[in-house]
Amino acid sequence: MPHALFTHIRPHGGDPHDVLVTDGRIAAIDPATRPGDCAVVDGGGALALPSPVDAHIHPDKSAWGRPWLSRKPA
Repeated sequence: MPHALFTHIRPHGGDPHDVLVTDGRIAAIDPATRPGDCAVVDGGGALALPSPVDAHIHPDKSAWGRPWLSRKPA
């Protein structure tokens, strides 16, 4: 399903709004119209947060396309 409307969501920590999500991305806050094939989810005043991202890398391994390097303990 490409569309989901989350009602009563606090996207910025303020007053609750409706948030339309299309293909996994926020498409509109308080949308003027609702798509016909839209699933509706009551958010109950929950806070909307971005998904967690694991942003660490290991450049000593193979992230730069070079062979694996061993590191000696300090």
